[in-house]
Amino acid sequence: MSCATKSTQLLATLMIVTAALLSFGVQSQVRGQGPGRTSEVHKAPLPRSHPHRHPSPAPRDTTPTRDTAPPKDTAPPKDTAPPKDTAPPKDITPPKDNVGELISQGLTLNQQGDHNGAIAKLTDAITLDRKRPAAYYNRGNAFYDKGDYDSAIGDYRDAIELDQGYDDAYYGLGRAHSSKKDHDLAIADYTKAIELDSKFADAYRERGYNAFLKNIGKNMASDGPYDEGLDDLSEAIRLDPNDALVYLYRAFVYSLKFKDNTNLAMNDVTKAIRLDPKLKDAYFMRAGIYLSKEEYDLAINDLTEFIGLDPKPNVYYLRAGIFLKKSEYNRAIDDLTEFIRLDPSMRAVGYRLRIQAYEKLGKNDLAAADKQKLEELEGKPAPQPTPAVRPRRP
Repeated sequence: MSCATKSTQLLATLMIVTAALLSFGVQSQVRGQGPGRTSEVHKAPLPRSHPHRHPSPAPRDTTPTRDTAPPKDTAPPKDTAPPKDTAPPKDITPPKDNVGELISQGLTLNQQGDHNGAIAKLTDAITLDRKRPAAYYNRGNAFYDKGDYDSAIGDYRDAIELDQGYDDAYYGLGRAHSSKKDHDLAIADYTKAIELDSKFADAYRERGYNAFLKNIGKNMASDGPYDEGLDDLSEAIRLDPNDALVYLYRAFVYSLKFKDNTNLAMNDVTKAIRLDPKLKDAYFMRAGIYLSKEEYDLAINDLTEFIGLDPKPNVYYLRAGIFLKKSEYNRAIDDLTEFIRLDPSMRAVGYRLRIQAYEKLGKNDLAAADKQKLEELEGKPAPQPTPAVRPRRP
């Protein structure tokens, strides 16, 4: 294998591993499609509703209780209006009956991205009724979406303390531990959720992926075997064959486990894209597979799809590198210019690569300008070509 091919293979592997690590955050955004569970792709996760337990709470019945209604035998005749001072008050619902409405309002606010507003409403609900597991669970979701994982963990635990069979709360606890990279705790939480609901596809997916991530360093150091989590991911697919994310997760495992045969990984990641054309990390990962096969045009196409969904500077930089390999220097320059604009903190890296492209095109004045910028950034003169030494005359 040539040095160029080795470097391409290394870059491809790094892309795949990077995509796997970056996609770890996807599970905080994507809700599975298990039975009775709500989902919304690429938005804040919606609260799950078990078909038999803890549905999204609706406001309680606000019909006046029997002891507040006027007795039948004392009702005034139809043609006689009741005295004004005996009219019932407008709000005769006991305060505790507002809990369900507060929870519903909190759910709506959280789905709209107003996490602080949701937390406030759900805190009011908890203040009125501290024995409502759904209030703690949904406030935990709002804390989780806000990125306050410790507070989320506290609320999920409170929900579980009130209801030991609350599988959704164990799942939420697993998500929060996952986000803190506490893979062992997350795996234990997902295991408990699965014990409570053996068809909980989301929990199999996340338990499998946490097992994969937990062991990725060890497996990379020993070149495998990458078996951890694979059975869980396959079981999640069996339970829910329309979940795009689980195909992406299994593709990561396959791509590293079977480096010499990319068919399994390619099939899974392509299936993920077919199920969810907006799953950006699937394009990034597939670009890595194409790059490992030196199929540069297909890699460029997938990176372009990623940029259309999320114009991250590092993806412009990667695409520029492929353009340089294809000697498409003007397109490389365009990407590097955008990379520098999007991430000024990394402009020195961009200048170095753009200098190469300018020099290949013979645009030495532009290359010199970038060298000058590089010199100013680094506080030292840019390297100059060594002048030819003329032989002395005798």
